[in-house]
Amino acid sequence: MKIIFVFLLVFFIYGLNGEFNPSNGHYYYKTPLTKKGSEAQTICQNTPYSTFSKGYLAKINTESEFNWITSTFGGELWVNGIDSIVYNANQKYGEIYYDNTSNPFNLFYSVKSDKCYTYCPWHSTEPNYLSGEYYTSLKYDSVQYKYYYFNTPDFILLNVLCEYSALPEVSRMDDTGTVQISGLSTAMLSDTNLKVTFKKGSSNYTCTKTTIANNNYNCKPAIPGTGTYTIVITSLGITTTVLDWIAPPPVIHSIKVPTISYIDKSLTNGMILTITGSTFGTDASKIQIRFSVFGSNSCFDIKFLSDIVNYGQQITCTLSWINETSRRGLLPIKITVDGVATIGQRTPIYWNDKFYTGFPYIGQFNFALNHNMFYVDNKYYGVPAVFTNVEKKSLFATFFPPAGGKLYTDWSVWQPVYFTSIGFFYFVYGHPQSQQKAFLTYTGSPSYDNYNINYLIQLYTGALSYTSPGTYPTNGVVYEYGNGKTLLNVIRVPPAQPSSGLNSTFRVSDVGHAYTPVSVTIETQPSIPTTLNIVRNFASNYIYVVFPPLPAGTYRTSLTIESSSYIFQLNYLIPKISSVVAANSTFLNSIPTSGIMTITGENFYTRADLLNVKIGDVNCTNVFLLEPHTKILCTISGSLVTPTVVVSIFSQNVTRPSVALSISFDPPVIQFVNIVDPVAKKITINGRNFGEVVNDLKVTIGPDTLVCVITNPHYQLQCDVPYRKGNHSLQVSVKNRLSNFYRIQYTGKVDSVWVDSNHVLQVSGLGLGIDGGGLMIYLGTDTLTCVGNDTLLACTLPPLSTSNYLSILGFVETPPLIPIKIIPEILDYAPKVVDTEGGNITISGRFFGNLSYGLPSYLSVYSEFSPINYQYSNNTFIAYVPPGIGKNKVLSVECDNQLSSVTFSYKPPNITKIYQEDKKIAVIGDSFGTLQSELFLIVNSKKIYELNLNNPSNISFVYPLENLNGSLALMVGSQKTEEKDLPPIILSATPGKRNQSSFITVKGLNFPKSMNVTIGGKPCDISSVPTSVELVCIFYGNDTPDGPLKVQIQSGLIASYNTIFNYTTI
Repeated sequence: MKIIFVFLLVFFIYGLNGEFNPSNGHYYYKTPLTKKGSEAQTICQNTPYSTFSKGYLAKINTESEFNWITSTFGGELWVNGIDSIVYNANQKYGEIYYDNTSNPFNLFYSVKSDKCYTYCPWHSTEPNYLSGEYYTSLKYDSVQYKYYYFNTPDFILLNVLCEYSALPEVSRMDDTGTVQISGLSTAMLSDTNLKVTFKKGSSNYTCTKTTIANNNYNCKPAIPGTGTYTIVITSLGITTTVLDWIAPPPVIHSIKVPTISYIDKSLTNGMILTITGSTFGTDASKIQIRFSVFGSNSCFDIKFLSDIVNYGQQITCTLSWINETSRRGLLPIKITVDGVATIGQRTPIYWNDKFYTGFPYIGQFNFALNHNMFYVDNKYYGVPAVFTNVEKKSLFATFFPPAGGKLYTDWSVWQPVYFTSIGFFYFVYGHPQSQQKAFLTYTGSPSYDNYNINYLIQLYTGALSYTSPGTYPTNGVVYEYGNGKTLLNVIRVPPAQPSSGLNSTFRVSDVGHAYTPVSVTIETQPSIPTTLNIVRNFASNYIYVVFPPLPAGTYRTSLTIESSSYIFQLNYLIPKISSVVAANSTFLNSIPTSGIMTITGENFYTRADLLNVKIGDVNCTNVFLLEPHTKILCTISGSLVTPTVVVSIFSQNVTRPSVALSISFDPPVIQFVNIVDPVAKKITINGRNFGEVVNDLKVTIGPDTLVCVITNPHYQLQCDVPYRKGNHSLQVSVKNRLSNFYRIQYTGKVDSVWVDSNHVLQVSGLGLGIDGGGLMIYLGTDTLTCVGNDTLLACTLPPLSTSNYLSILGFVETPPLIPIKIIPEILDYAPKVVDTEGGNITISGRFFGNLSYGLPSYLSVYSEFSPINYQYSNNTFIAYVPPGIGKNKVLSVECDNQLSSVTFSYKPPNITKIYQEDKKIAVIGDSFGTLQSELFLIVNSKKIYELNLNNPSNISFVYPLENLNGSLALMVGSQKTEEKDLPPIILSATPGKRNQSSFITVKGLNFPKSMNVTIGGKPCDISSVPTSVELVCIFYGNDTPDGPLKVQIQSGLIASYNTIFNYTTI
């Protein structure tokens, strides 16, 4: 009740009577007083309502909101919609905004393009801008029984419709797909962590933030594009829902009407119309089309045609009129896509090669002549149409919307002509065809009583009459756009094409419009034209053409606009070589004598069978296209002479060669040389680029020219060699192209191979060459680096070698495989000191994991030459050392019967505490070991062997107490602890009296200067300065059991005791 009271109180204060719209959650209030158009916005901003401190002039964004308002409020009302000229006098009128022009999202209708960004139910005569009509009102048409928008002059006094909302305002979507959300603070939201979701049915679409500026949040929703959405906005735990937001409504560009030639039969059932525009969606079943102001949907069988790139979508539909009344007029056209509607009052009609549109009420003649703010395709400006035939008059009489709110009242249309005294009609000054003769054909009888005046025509009857240019009432005008059929004027044709084709362009003076037939064909074969895909740029008059891949040649190409064609020969370019790269060659544009080469370039087309590659006069075989148009593979063959490469393509019965690319031939390369027959002194030379003609070869060793044969063309030679000693240089020449020098050893021999203590491989023999020159020495698959001379080489072993078999290749006599032994090397190990209970030692090094010609080596680990357990991986052992004692213990790794050893020690014993336990002495510490036989004590240089090893950290022994003075040490094997002072030793205590104080004398050894004495757990206070062997203390013996009691001396952490105290019997 309290809430209701406050609500009623507020209404009482302000006297307002508002209405709530459940479809969008907004409130609306109609002012009782009338105001001018320029005052309407201020009135709403200064009029509070309910809990709202201010409102705004009502913005009608959807058809459902319009229908609710018109059924809820009566009369004529100011609503939001102000022409931009109100804010900027220098700006041409025709852009209508909500509130102001500072925010581009406020634009909701453009007269220039008849484009509505939200919902724009204009009357058929509006907007016409008579008498400065720059404001928008909502009025009722009593003839059509409907409400419409009217543009209205400022001085008219009307009631004002104000709108109030606590919800954020979500703008219409702009051309980039962005929406703007404002009023967040009003809804107690923040742009911090704002999440915006567009919902349609069960589908959710996220709105991705783009910018935040001036308290406005801009984002792009990923919606599919059509229909009505609910928007959920969440910020800082607060969620707000915005209802009834529409996606961009359909945009209607024009309606194409078939050419007609029968009077009054321009609109017939079954006629197929073509409609161009955008935002039609993709589902024809969600589209409804209605023509004229009465009746229901009137165009059916809707189908999508191909989109026109850079222009928009195309749909067709078939007219189906219910009766002649509903047949009246194609305009206005209403297209609804997925529930979102657009009404086109001045949608251009395309008929007989021109666009037409009309304004039923335009004003006086001069205004009609200059009122050309509406244009088509940003380039066709309207001029008043002249009625040259009955069919044209009939077209206008049936296509355009009703005039003056009356369905059957004819238009009175200004004609841009005057009649001269010599009896001819001429176009008036200011018309594009001024002073030219106009031939008019109408029904009815025109009056020619006056000259130099302007004429009207009644559209329905065709009656022509004259009137003065300034005569009122206002009349309409029909504008026509374009110059009829588009004339073909080619400014520039596409350039020569690569074999891959290009998206090339024609430049023409006019590419036409959506309905202009334009095509481009090319004859890929004589007299067989192929139609190509094109895209037109209607602003720059470019025609983009996708030319197909074709081999080099000239092809007949035709551009056709309307019925005119321009024919020219389009040239496709010949092959062009950029570079040549050959396998096994390290040089660019240089090739070996054999193998495969890759040719990179252009215009090779897509068919290898049309290509021919020549190296000089030698054909390259096995031609293959590695990449269409740009890369060729082929096999080099034959004896190469001329260092040029040419690629030719065969097309249109003509061979079309490229420009020759100059190349070079790779020199021969010697890779290695083997002795085949040391007795006959024959060698085999292995390498590449030796060619296949022996007469092109010259092989020399020092001063000698060898006799050779080609055993493997291009790759292998066998030559006879003379007797020589020592190292000599070998070189091969192929057509004066010289190879590298290769040093060879005529005789050589390996005598022995071993690995020294430094893990260096030693090779001894004869003729080994300086640093092993001419030899290739391998340990398994590892290549060794060696230094030395002809008789001894020292080679570095790799740490992770996988073989212990050596092979030596070159001019040496050696077995194919030489087994060697490599001593394993321990590089590091830790820890070096191990607990006496045993533990793990990690050993790292190299040469642990050798393989004997593929078989695993024998690996072992020893401690003191006894095998122990271990784990091995990647040259690392984890060895378990058993319990023990002592120093310098031997730890060994054995591999292939080769042993490597290090030493470690067990942790030395350590005494931490000694104390007396009656007749027994306890020794506490660590690392005492596990063998009692390895232990003995030294007390004052005397050895005590009778010990009890309780555990590795606890020893006890019995020894005459009177002899336990001085120090004590423990021997564990060969390791001795530090000397430790013996603890206090209690030998005797005098008896005391029960239940009274007694002086007790305690005798013993090693008494400290400071100590605490207890008897039976109770203190015995020292009465005099003690000595090392005697102390006297006062003891009160009550509440203690009968003896003997424990006498304990505590000094620091050491507590010795002896159970020897008794009470006297007297």
